[in-house]
Amino acid sequence: MCRNRKAFISYYLVMFFYSISISSSPASTTEDSNSDPNELYNMVVEGILENCKKFECGVLRWEKVHKQRDIGNENGLEEETQGVFQMWYDREKMATKATTWKISRQGQTEKRGEEVSVIRVYDGNECRGMTVGNDSIFLDNKPRFNAETNLFESYLWPDSGSSIIDRLAKDMNNKQVNMEWSIIDSNGTQYIRLKNHNKNYGSFYTIDYFDPKKGCMLVRHESFRENKLSGWRTWTMEEVSQGMWFPVEFNQHATMNMPEIGTFNTSTRKVVDLNKSSFNDRSVIPKDVFKLEITPDINVIIDYRNREKAVLYSGDGVAKFLEQGRQRWSLLVNVGAALPEFDGIKIDLDKEKIRDKKILVCFFDMEQRPSRNCILQISKRAQELKAKDIMIVIIQAASVEKAKLDKWIKENNISFPVGTIEGDSEKTRFAWGVKSLPWLILTDKKHTVVAEGFGIDELEEKI
Repeated sequence: MCRNRKAFISYYLVMFFYSISISSSPASTTEDSNSDPNELYNMVVEGILENCKKFECGVLRWEKVHKQRDIGNENGLEEETQGVFQMWYDREKMATKATTWKISRQGQTEKRGEEVSVIRVYDGNECRGMTVGNDSIFLDNKPRFNAETNLFESYLWPDSGSSIIDRLAKDMNNKQVNMEWSIIDSNGTQYIRLKNHNKNYGSFYTIDYFDPKKGCMLVRHESFRENKLSGWRTWTMEEVSQGMWFPVEFNQHATMNMPEIGTFNTSTRKVVDLNKSSFNDRSVIPKDVFKLEITPDINVIIDYRNREKAVLYSGDGVAKFLEQGRQRWSLLVNVGAALPEFDGIKIDLDKEKIRDKKILVCFFDMEQRPSRNCILQISKRAQELKAKDIMIVIIQAASVEKAKLDKWIKENNISFPVGTIEGDSEKTRFAWGVKSLPWLILTDKKHTVVAEGFGIDELEEKI
């Protein structure tokens, strides 16, 4: 019975999730139904596209509460899902982190579930995802985000899987759908109103309200069955930058009358934290946020890329999978080979200053004590090494916040050039032959590698 009950609830939730608005229709309205439907349709589509294209990149943080309650029984089960969500966005790239937990209440009993964190990233070419603490990761060549983690989905953003633009275009070309466009005035505010009825859905229909003064964005959606309001969603718009309107709050409510199992209320609320969000400022997006490395503790890889069915790698298969990938990379650093260009490494290095000088390169991670000690020892010998015509270059090889790295460099008076790896850090470290951190590489004055992988205490011998 419990399993059937959940199935009924899931089915009706899907049906009602096609809705949006305040809890009732505007209290005081006048309607003008003489406007050209095609003009209103074009106005809405063009307005939404123009508004949304202004959001090029950003960081979003929001909180969500979803409640579901059996209102037919005063001691009925109430389930609540809460969560904190983050999303980093740069046009085709996206990364999300969702931390959620469940609370169940029945009568006087309350039970809170464990927190679960899920990470998903898409770098424009490949999507990866995992649950924090698990030993598995999935790979796909297509973005795999949903309305739970991707705010654009529940906001019906253009180019999302739930795009309002796509839905309108589809309905406009469907002969079974009757679309009634009009302009209404509600308490002095004008909205573009769309009543949408698909003949195949019987007495079910929806009403959308678009706000012309706020980018023609959808601000309310109501669903009706037999002329009774059965569900609604609303979006509260705010001008987050000049001329760009963004939904900073989302509310949804639906009541489900199911004779077989009872009557349920469901509600969802999402609120964007503007103090921890940013719009169109790439400097606040961490440089490696669109990457998710396959770390040594991963024991299962689920590969969906270019396949009809997923391929599972586990145990020794994981090592073979990674080795196959590395075989496509090039090892650039070997004793006797020329030091490569610093491709994929962001560093301010004057080529004239390193001409006819030996170069000491150190790959390090400031968050590891051995790396910090190595850099501090090199720093103490900086003047001595300079007198021997040795140019020092250090490269932060792991992901770290720029402000944190800059602060550590300043506090420790590091005077030589400091670089950071951009893009695929695993590939760059492989190309440079870095097997552990810290990792030292020394060249002669012609920039031919003469030693690598030695300890700081061996530096004098290598020189």
